[in-house]
Amino acid sequence: MSARDHYRVLRVPKSVDTHELKRAYRRMQRWSHPDTGGSAEHFQQVQEAWHVLGHPQRRADYDRHRPGGTHSTDPEPRANPTAQEPPYRRSPPTARERPRVRRADSHGHPGGSARLQYLDQFRAWLVDPTPPVPPKPALRLRGTGRMFLRTGLKLSVQMTAGFAAGAVALILVVAWGQGMLLGHLDEMWIPLAWVAGLGGAAGALCSVPIGLMRMLLDPYYRQRTRVRRETARRDRAAQEEHRSAVQAFEVTMRHRPANAHELQATPFSGEAVRMVPATVRRWLEKAISEEGTARALAPLGPEFSIWHDLHVGAAKTRIDHLVVGPQGLILIASLTAPGPVTIEFDALVHSGRKATEVVADLLPRLSAVAKALEIGGVSAAVLVYPDALLVDARPRRIGGCSVPTFVVGASVLAGELESGLPGIDAGAAWQVARVRARVDERVAFAE
Repeated sequence: MSARDHYRVLRVPKSVDTHELKRAYRRMQRWSHPDTGGSAEHFQQVQEAWHVLGHPQRRADYDRHRPGGTHSTDPEPRANPTAQEPPYRRSPPTARERPRVRRADSHGHPGGSARLQYLDQFRAWLVDPTPPVPPKPALRLRGTGRMFLRTGLKLSVQMTAGFAAGAVALILVVAWGQGMLLGHLDEMWIPLAWVAGLGGAAGALCSVPIGLMRMLLDPYYRQRTRVRRETARRDRAAQEEHRSAVQAFEVTMRHRPANAHELQATPFSGEAVRMVPATVRRWLEKAISEEGTARALAPLGPEFSIWHDLHVGAAKTRIDHLVVGPQGLILIASLTAPGPVTIEFDALVHSGRKATEVVADLLPRLSAVAKALEIGGVSAAVLVYPDALLVDARPRRIGGCSVPTFVVGASVLAGELESGLPGIDAGAAWQVARVRARVDERVAFAE
């Protein structure tokens, strides 16, 4: 494609300055994106035009070699004037000729804490494996039987005495009404004793269901019952977890290599990585993913600032990367997956299965950053995957989060941040400077 075509694609004149060129690229990128009604072919043309015209040196070479341009600045004539040379290609500049390019401010060690975690678990598995500690038995509350006896016994005594006294009083009232009380009192003590005994027995029997009903309706008893059930559930879960840990420890011990001393000296060798358990290996995979994202962010210009491997807030929530640029604060997470990664109906899919845990893990990180920095939250979140896992490396937006969230391939990450994520407005210079100062002041690097 000719230079005139590149300028026509971006709809700008050849004399356009860098600022207006970038604005035109962002406008055409949003207009030509397939997700906003454009076509993939037009979107690719816009990307190619920006790749050539967005870099000062490539733009100058392209303008010099475009059709109709002057070639008087060539250092020496061509050996064969009829030969066709590929446009905008030059011999690599020497170290003295190579221009000095300013890069973004980068802070921290990407993947450092993940590698330390891998080393700690690797040595614990290889050198001194510790068997899992059995859980402590839960503190058990006293049973309901003692509570029923304590409350029911008092009620039984009261009702027994009350029923017996009531029955005796009733007999005496009836006898007095019949005129049998005076002169026959010495003959009534045996019937009165029988009546008192029967009344007491009836009172004792009635006190049992009444006492049980009072205990069941007691709020304190209900709370005790809930606490006992929850304690028993946690105890069973702890015991089950301990049994699983013991089985995993036995499997680990059976697969523990015989050449432990040789592997201890080379924890990152291919043999050591293949032999460690998957729970340990995932920390190394995490570190490698973060290091790849850091390399992808390296070409960003001086208007960006980057922080790697952070702890945020009192809970020390771990953040992979934070980037402050023209669009504000952007949280970047480095991820891997066991299979291909696709976007289906704005949902993230790993190997044909919805990866809802990725967004669920992202939400507390966004909340921790917003709470710690107190600057209105994050402008966008970016999930970075290796290009080999993504069907489409271009930025695709997913749902499930209040903050705009994009899935991007590592190879196009820097270009997308420089040109601007779609749908995210750029902030004023003073706002970006305030965010940069707040991040530099309040974040801490992971240990």
